[in-house]
Amino acid sequence: MTNKKLFYWASAFLVVILIITLFTLSRTTSDQPSTPDLPFTPAPEEQIIITQSGRSGRNIALAPGCEDKDFIRKEADYIIEGIIKKVENKRGQYDTVTTYSTLLIERQNKGTPFTKKELQIVTNGVMTDDGTIIPGEDQPIFHEGKKIRIHLENINNGFSIVCAFLGVEEI
Repeated sequence: MTNKKLFYWASAFLVVILIITLFTLSRTTSDQPSTPDLPFTPAPEEQIIITQSGRSGRNIALAPGCEDKDFIRKEADYIIEGIIKKVENKRGQYDTVTTYSTLLIERQNKGTPFTKKELQIVTNGVMTDDGTIIPGEDQPIFHEGKKIRIHLENINNGFSIVCAFLGVEEI
């Protein structure tokens, strides 16, 4: 790898880390609502999108309990089983990658039933020169055709994967 390519790759990686850090900080301060969170079920016409994974926007390494499957089940507002129908990567600036994974819901084990039968899970990462995608910190990796169980929590009328990649299991 030339010094120029190494510089661009390192810069892209730092930009992704900075974006994740800023997002995490903004989520941490906004996670303290002035009124209690009410149960949220999207209207039938809304697409269900999970745009952030983690433990309420915090690094899972700092979240006590995430190593325990019972804790993850208890914390989840929704537990959903399904098959990853489609995984699409879209390259952004400076080798950043946004991955859109479509989960076809087969069974919902916990939570108010969704009106839609598909969820879209959005995760971020970077792409190396050889096309390898490196997921962002604590982000799960999805593969087409895999059957998974995903644990979701409702945060400010949005959805997050409980304990990031630890809240997703292949079944």
